[in-house]
Order: sequence, then C-alpha cells, then structure tokens
Amino acid sequence: MPPSNVEDVTTIFMPEHGLESVGDLARCYNVEYAWLRKNHIKTIQSLSNLTYLRVLDLSYNALQFLPDEQFWKPMRFLQIVYVDNNRIYKVSGFSGLGALPFLRILTLFGNPIANAPTHRAMVLALCPTVINLDGAPVSDADLLAPSHSLHARTAAHAAA
Repeated sequence: MPPSNVEDVTTIFMPEHGLESVGDLARCYNVEYAWLRKNHIKTIQSLSNLTYLRVLDLSYNALQFLPDEQFWKPMRFLQIVYVDNNRIYKVSGFSGLGALPFLRILTLFGNPIANAPTHRAMVLALCPTVINLDGAPVSDADLLAPSHSLHARTAAHAAA
C-alpha cells in the first residue's frame, strides 16, 4: 500500500521518467533512498531538506556541478552517491561532497573530470571518507603523498 502522505515516503524510485527538475520531490523530507538516474536533471538545489538520505543516485543526468558544502552538511546519513555519466568537468563541480562525513561510495566515471590523470587522487583528497570510487576499492596507491603539489591545491580548494 503506497504512503498516504508525502511525509511517509522513504524511497523515491523514478529512473527514466524524463524529469528535468526535482521540484516537488523535496516535500518528501523523510526520503532515505532516491533513485533518479537516467533523467534530464540539471540541478538538485531543491533537495537540500532531504537530510535523511542514505543513497542518492543521480547518474546519467545533465548535471554540470553539484551544490557546495552548505547543501551537503545536513545530510549526515548519506553514504552512497552515484553521479556517474553526467557533465561534471571541474573539481569545483563535486568538491562540496567533501562535507559528507560518512560518504563511502562515490561514482564519477563518465564525467569529463574523470578523464584527468589525477582524478582518483583529487577525489580522495577532497572526499577522504570514500572507500570505493568508481566501482573500485580505494588503495594506498590512489592517495596523494602530503608533499605532492596537487595535495596542497586540493586542500586549498577544500578550505575555500
């Protein structure tokens, strides 16, 4: 039996629905699982009140950037974020995810930024709690040495 109130909705499963925005989904503030893959979503700002999210799937959409740290900070339960196969092309396009204290699984492959040779190291410097990136476990070889020049730049970017 479907929930009678939007407040009772804990799962949103809307892949391939042609969504261009997430508009009214934000009213379902108790959502823990949001599967919004293969739509045409360009922005997710209105999802900022979904503070109980555990899994967010936004893969195969039209996102060029994700919101900043202020958007993500209240989402203290969010552990899995799929944003693969979007249009993210800059580090600043995903750096806000570093505010998620329990982010464990992240996919960014299929975005222009994932073609950078230091992609894994950049992501892990900004999101140090990730243990599985792009479907592969994180290893010591993925991490930047503290003396690496990129480490200083990503740390400065995260602090900005």
